[in-house]
Amino acid sequence: MRLLGPNTIGLVNVTDSIPLSASGALEMEQFPAGGIGVVSQSGGILGAVLSRAAARGVGLSKLVSTSNEADLDLADFIDYLADDPATRVIALYVESVRHPDKFRAAALKAARAGKPVVAFKIGRSEAGARAAVSHTGAMAGADRMYDALFAQVGIIRAQAFSDLIDIPAALATGRRLNGRRIAVLTSTGGAARWCPTASASPASKRHRQTLPPRNSCAPCRRATTRRWTAIPST
Repeated sequence: MRLLGPNTIGLVNVTDSIPLSASGALEMEQFPAGGIGVVSQSGGILGAVLSRAAARGVGLSKLVSTSNEADLDLADFIDYLADDPATRVIALYVESVRHPDKFRAAALKAARAGKPVVAFKIGRSEAGARAAVSHTGAMAGADRMYDALFAQVGIIRAQAFSDLIDIPAALATGRRLNGRRIAVLTSTGGAARWCPTASASPASKRHRQTLPPRNSCAPCRRATTRRWTAIPST
């Protein structure tokens, strides 16, 4: 018999409406069903992902809190979700990878199955690493090693907690961009200047989601060379 936990709040099979949890963090009248499987080493974070996803109408397939991982760990559930027909994208909240080789094999299996894996890894700072140890006993390890591991197996690293919902939600649509095909339409110059900065981040470059060169779009060039008259509000 395999063991989930200890110190876990359980799991929810949203696809088949089977909750296996006694925690209020995973209590909900109607779970938002969809194609995102979430595996978290923190039960509280799993509950936060569920509530935020429900508020935004983002559908989930499976929710799993692995916690102290005396037996089953992140890699086991990545391996399972790679075979799960209801799951299109896998989202991870990671404090530590306890078995790197096993984790690598599971992530590569998900990649072969065409299922993107998005990971939000904490412990970038020394204080964050100490917090991970005190929480689940996880040794966080050097952050650059996780960057290298994720890049090696094609895992998308979320840079903020909100990305753990935003990125999987976008990927779950099944639409993929090829090449520099992102256009930005905004009412403020500040946002227009921020978007190229974000698209030049290491994560964006790794997944080729970059903007086309400035003035490469003929209609945009015509729009920017027109004379516009500002009408003051009354």
